[in-house]
Amino acid sequence: MGEGVGCMSSYTICIYCSQTDPTRFRSVEHVIPQGFGRFGSKTPTLGCVCDDCNDYFGRELDQLLTRDTHEGIARYSRGQLSSEARPQKRLSLTLADPAEAGDFVGLRVAVDGTTGQLMPFIAQFHVHNFSTGKDEVYFPRQIPGLILPEANYGMPGTNGEKATWRCKILAPSREAHDAMVEALQHAGIDFRPETSFQSPWGSASGQPPSFLVEITSEVDKPHKRAIAKTLMNFVAFHLGRDEALKPRWDFLRRYVRYAEGDIKARLSHRPFWTGQETQQIRFQDDSINLRIENLDGNVVGAVQFYNLHTYEMILIENDALYQDQEIGGRYTAGKLPVLGKKRPV
Repeated sequence: MGEGVGCMSSYTICIYCSQTDPTRFRSVEHVIPQGFGRFGSKTPTLGCVCDDCNDYFGRELDQLLTRDTHEGIARYSRGQLSSEARPQKRLSLTLADPAEAGDFVGLRVAVDGTTGQLMPFIAQFHVHNFSTGKDEVYFPRQIPGLILPEANYGMPGTNGEKATWRCKILAPSREAHDAMVEALQHAGIDFRPETSFQSPWGSASGQPPSFLVEITSEVDKPHKRAIAKTLMNFVAFHLGRDEALKPRWDFLRRYVRYAEGDIKARLSHRPFWTGQETQQIRFQDDSINLRIENLDGNVVGAVQFYNLHTYEMILIENDALYQDQEIGGRYTAGKLPVLGKKRPV
């Protein structure tokens, strides 16, 4: 099949689970999750992904990628907002500048997906784990049943009683602070605040100033599967359904759909468009770039979001597919895609 056909044909088979029931293909799969926008009249979609797989991907992979990753947060600043506001559970967004945040450095915050702005923060208990060397953050819903062994967290109490633990409560109001103290004590944790409640903003107006927010995320298996699905969709859209159904793609399809195996992946800092970009010169910081290429005898896929991280994955090992060929696309919300191919002379 040729480029851009979206794997439509006289018969249908799902490229992920081999479903053939024609009544199970009422929806279309977006090559790039809808949360990242539409691309004019050429928004790439597939008709060869069944409704069951489509529903599963939307629930388990697309929402994760568009809301709970660094890429998901980045889309908000580009006007691609969400339909709901909910805290990011897989990201750590914290106030990072001690000079500005003062005692509230490390405060855990979240971004409102409907506005792209920080949400009002809720009370939180911070305690240092000496065995890991990291601070842990617990919210009110996590306090009941919380156990803090002295071997890991130190001895509770006040400094006057030779306490060795390092902890604090950060809260938006005195009422929320006192409620957290009561919840900790009810859970059997002997927390005794040494200082009175302080306003988080330190100003009479109560208006929060601007803070530097540090975002920390982990690229785990669900995150990688979401990226790998975008690449598999890209393959099916541009090389066709018949190619995507070939056995050479079995590992990738089962990794995406059923989480089988593990894919070889890395974060790359090399220019995405070789020959056009350098480390000092980059283009289109509002676009999503995809590329499939033959590299060192393997089929390698790459995805770059908004000129930030570039994810490279080995999609097929020891199978060059079409020697020395490459296909790439640049997708900018509200604009038509820009596509390019490289073929041997």
